[in-house]
Amino acid sequence: MIQREPILVSLSPSGVRVAIAVGGEISRVHRVMLDPDTFEAGWQKNLQPFDDALRTALNTLQVRPGSPALVLYHGPHSVADVFNAPASGPAALRAADLYLQQTLPNVQGGWLTALKALAEVPETPVALAGTAPAANAKPGMRTLMLTVADSANDGDSLAHWLRRCGLRAVGILPTKAAMLHQAMISDPMSASAQPRVYVHMGEHAMTISGWVDGKLCLARCAEVGYSLLCDAMYRSGRGQQLGDVFTREYATRLAFSVGLPKRGEMMDQGLNFRGDDVLPLVQPALQRFAIELRQTLRFGMLESDLARVKLWITGPGSAITGIGAALGDSVDLASECLATRAGGAAEDQVGDLALALVMRQEQVWMTPPSTQLQSIALTTRKSMRAGVAVAVLALGAMGINAYLKSRAAATQIATLQPRAAEIESRRAAESALTNLESRETAINTILSDALGERPIWRAPLVFLSQATEAGVEFVEIIGDYGGSGKDSPTLTLRGRAPNAEDDGDPILKLLAAIKSESYVEAARIVSTQAETGGTKRREFVMSVQLKGVAFHPSQAAVASVEEAPAQAQADLQPGIQGATP
Repeated sequence: MIQREPILVSLSPSGVRVAIAVGGEISRVHRVMLDPDTFEAGWQKNLQPFDDALRTALNTLQVRPGSPALVLYHGPHSVADVFNAPASGPAALRAADLYLQQTLPNVQGGWLTALKALAEVPETPVALAGTAPAANAKPGMRTLMLTVADSANDGDSLAHWLRRCGLRAVGILPTKAAMLHQAMISDPMSASAQPRVYVHMGEHAMTISGWVDGKLCLARCAEVGYSLLCDAMYRSGRGQQLGDVFTREYATRLAFSVGLPKRGEMMDQGLNFRGDDVLPLVQPALQRFAIELRQTLRFGMLESDLARVKLWITGPGSAITGIGAALGDSVDLASECLATRAGGAAEDQVGDLALALVMRQEQVWMTPPSTQLQSIALTTRKSMRAGVAVAVLALGAMGINAYLKSRAAATQIATLQPRAAEIESRRAAESALTNLESRETAINTILSDALGERPIWRAPLVFLSQATEAGVEFVEIIGDYGGSGKDSPTLTLRGRAPNAEDDGDPILKLLAAIKSESYVEAARIVSTQAETGGTKRREFVMSVQLKGVAFHPSQAAVASVEEAPAQAQADLQPGIQGATP
């Protein structure tokens, strides 16, 4: 059976568009203009005020009744956002779904939602202050998710609107969701190493996406579009009372044929319509574009990237002459337009339907609840018409299928029994190991509580044997806990050292080196005196107070002489579980 291409329909405050796609291109399109001031009221009346506009477009294109249709629309409750999930795969989908449940308010009839993972990016490991990332640290993955939601009642309103006009809704999607989708998955200038910012100028919204080194760094949708410029021209013409010829359709075509107005420019000779007349109303619209763009770039990109970024204008609005230069000048960036055409039709006629064309196969379209119920009811009716004979055949086929499945299940169970026994054996071994670890932990806790914190005598002795200043000799090294045995552990060092020279005092150097060790709490010189006999040496007494660490049996083994320095350093690493008393 030949599958027909769906009819493409768009609904916006400015008008209703219907397009027919053939061979992956829009072959015919028709637009009926609407009054933006009545758009919100039309939604409150279940879109009935827009029935005539849709029927007119369908009749003009001679669309067959009952044809399937995909709808892009601007709704009063539609939501489209980018969610940066700190996970990948099913976990990212669950996180995005939870995000929607927590952020969407309660509305009558509930919400229609759609989720789609657009890209997975590695998460750069972050080190704590004063430390460096581990050399073998593996970065996690983050998933950029497109989250879409709209009121179920609004979805049914769209389905009923299409049904009243002879179409069958197979998918609906907010226009800003389609714009965000395309902004996040495509980089037309990916071969360039220069940072790029793309502004997709839609009719009533624009998306801003930034790419650095081939990676997406920002994506945002703003509720402003080129309709602001068309509306400014329309209000300017109506304010000058240029007659009924100056309609919204005419103003839109004028914006796309002439472009942004200039001072002293004659935009329409017959109506004596000049650029000076429309500039006061166009400037506020351009300022809104500039504010949205400037704020997005300020908070979404690094200053080092902004200094060399280039601005590209895409979408239907990029066909308006002068829009690229105006946006680039507003943010002091070089700019260029990438105007695209859809099957040769004018951009202002096609509008955002070009997005529906390229996305018609994407799994992000939502199905209205009434359409789902209608599909279920249709399937039920077809099943009932099959009759008793088909039911008997179906039951027989189900019985045979069940028998074959039971045979396959029995064979699989017999195959898996040895593996199940092996798994049970592993579980018993793991349980015994867990009990042994629990007992070991309890014993370690008792020993640690009983012995308390003890100094690591081996570490300072190793240090003194290796890091002694030249010329310093130790006569006596005494370690004790004070008179009561409860004081801090102390090393008393007695020795001889040369007198101070130009390069410094060796005793003070030794004291500074001892203080810098992590196991030393405090160190001080108790006394110094000249050595008897007239030599150029001094005798000194130094007191070193050591830190205590918690006892752990795993550190209780005595290391060999060759292993002592390495073992002493290992005992002092941050996060140590215990140390040799």
